[in-house]
Formats: sequence, C-alpha cells, structure tokens
Amino acid sequence: MTYDFDKDGLTIVNLFTKPEIEQIKKDLSKYICSKLGMNKVEEIEKYHKWYDKAIDGRKTALSAKNRHFKNGRWQEIDIVERVRTEVINNRVCKNIEVWDEGYGQIAYRLIRPGFNDGYPASRKSWGPGGKLISATIPIIGFTEYESQSFIIGSHRKNYRSYLPSDPKFCSEERRLVNPEIYKYTQVKPNVGDVIIFHWDTIHTEQIIGRDTTRLALEVRYKLNE
Repeated sequence: MTYDFDKDGLTIVNLFTKPEIEQIKKDLSKYICSKLGMNKVEEIEKYHKWYDKAIDGRKTALSAKNRHFKNGRWQEIDIVERVRTEVINNRVCKNIEVWDEGYGQIAYRLIRPGFNDGYPASRKSWGPGGKLISATIPIIGFTEYESQSFIIGSHRKNYRSYLPSDPKFCSEERRLVNPEIYKYTQVKPNVGDVIIFHWDTIHTEQIIGRDTTRLALEVRYKLNE
C-alpha cells in the first residue's frame, strides 16, 4: 500500500539495499549486546526471551547517550543525507535540518512485544522538538505485528492531549487522550524502506507483537520556518 505525505501524513520510500540493512543489523546487534554486558552476540529479534540474562545492563544500553550515533558510524551508508535528499526530492519539506539533541543524529529503538516498551500515542509536535519530520528505518520486524501504528490523516485534525503526571518516556511530551477509541493502521514495510511522517501525525511505537523484538533506527529533521 502507498501513502501520500500531504493526504495521509506519512509516506514510505525504499532507500536502502538488503545488504546495507544486514550490515547495520549485524553492527547494531554486536553494539547492543556489548552495552547490555553480554559476552557474545545474541539474536536481537529474540531479545524478549533472553533479556533477563542482561537485565543489569538494560538501563545502560537504552540510555539516550548510548542509543544515539553520529552519522559517520556507517561511513559508506550516509543515512542522514540519503533520507534528507528523499524528503527534499519528494517535496515533503524543503527547508529542513537534521535534529540533534546533543547525543547524535541517529538513534535506535528496541521494542519487545508485550513489554510496553514503545511510546504511547502522541505527536512529535507535542514534544520539546516541535515540528519534526521523523524517518524510521526498520532493521528487524517487517510485519504489522512489529510495526509502528498511525492514525491516517490525523495531521489535518485536532485531538485532545494531556501531560502525564508520571511519564515513562519524555517528561515534556503530551499524549493523546483516550487513544483506545481511534482506528490505527499498522504499516508493513519492506526491507530497506523508510517511513517518513509528519510532526502532527499521531503514532505509537507500541507493537501488536507476536514473537519478534522490533529494532529500528530513527532520524528526525527540524522544520525551519
């Protein structure tokens, strides 16, 4: 299925080859297991089954500092510029710059099925970054069971939000009121696809989940007004 950025609030484009995604997966798996304190590289897609062996290292591995990378980590795969070029070429937005909170331009997301690891329903514009165009690059998990969920066309509508009193994630980001009453679409990307979505598109990283831990990269671009 295809999506139109202006109409639907997101678009999906294929920007990376299978060997490039495999290279990133191999490198990330080694890196994450190292930060978890593991003596060997485990299957990240099965992390939800063996996470208890590395429970002491989870906080370190998933800290903001260790989840972020500078763009040069994969020198031959210029992720930041390749996605930026596609955004410009598709006329999604011409005047953008990569968003860096101080840790790096690229971050990984590790979401176990059934563990409430993912961000709840929200908008990027409800957070401290404001108008951010987000690009998600799935590394592990390419079915609707590991996908982000979106409310299609939500960037053109108004929704009630609230600021959680005990946020698990970002303390300055508002959340959608009564998220369970809305219809969500789980996209099904192919290997090498990038999901690019609008700052006002309501989305969640909570996955339906079956038996695969989701691993993805995220790059965000700030709209210059």
